[in-house]
Amino acid sequence: MKIIAYIRTSCKWSDSVCEILDKYELPYDKRNISTDAGIFEEMVRNSGQRHAPCVEIDGVMLADVRGEDVENYLLSHELVEAAEYQESSVPAEADGEGKGGVYFKMTPPTKFF
Repeated sequence: MKIIAYIRTSCKWSDSVCEILDKYELPYDKRNISTDAGIFEEMVRNSGQRHAPCVEIDGVMLADVRGEDVENYLLSHELVEAAEYQESSVPAEADGEGKGGVYFKMTPPTKFF
């Protein structure tokens, strides 16, 4: 399986995408659009939009997604086997002092692709 993850620095959604790919021990090419304008243009060309993160899995582009969306895609297409439920360590929101607040919850998958 070939996976390319177009991510942004300091982006909770990007962090959650990487967390899911790591959770399933999937090898992937992490491309940071924040540090390389050429990578950003490549993502726009391949996804048709300017929002990250985007994840390309075997030629299928998942544009502007969260980790939960990537996990749902992987599970619904039987590319991975369901792992035991766990709460994400990536905060979805931070409190006023920059500390973690609400966390993404990795819920059971819903087939939507």
